[in-house]
Amino acid sequence: AKSRGNDLFKAKKFADAIVAYTEALEADPSMSAALCNRSGARYQLGEYKSAEKDATAATTLDPRYTKAYHRRAAARWKLGALDDALADAEEMVCQCPDGHVMAGKALYRKGNVLAAMGRTKDARRVYQNSLNLTPDEKAQRPILAKLVEVTNAAVEEKQTEEVLSLIHI
Repeated sequence: AKSRGNDLFKAKKFADAIVAYTEALEADPSMSAALCNRSGARYQLGEYKSAEKDATAATTLDPRYTKAYHRRAAARWKLGALDDALADAEEMVCQCPDGHVMAGKALYRKGNVLAAMGRTKDARRVYQNSLNLTPDEKAQRPILAKLVEVTNAAVEEKQTEEVLSLIHI
């Protein structure tokens, strides 16, 4: 059932994937990968609270399951629970040494959360580190887009500060 869920997920049939992952979990409730993948399918359908719940269950079953923290951070980001999303992103970073397949993704997720919190300087630094750990040019594109976005936001903030300082003289 889990592999059928994976095939359905790849085909973007997320509702059907959820059913398949649920069947896999009925057969083996300790299958953290099925919980994590169901979390991803629920996220894709905009079911962020359910996605968070499944990802939390996956991290409870396997506290070293980096992808589950990634999924939970994404869900929490969408739910506006930015402090919790940042904690998950930081846990991912701690679990992913340089060279780990998820290292760049971990930093990218952390950058997204920092940007949503308005911490543009921190987000820029994290996105730059993410770029350095992401060798694939295609995977670098969204990171570069976010880096440009937060750089533009930082420039606007600086200009606003300068104007405000002139007004208050």
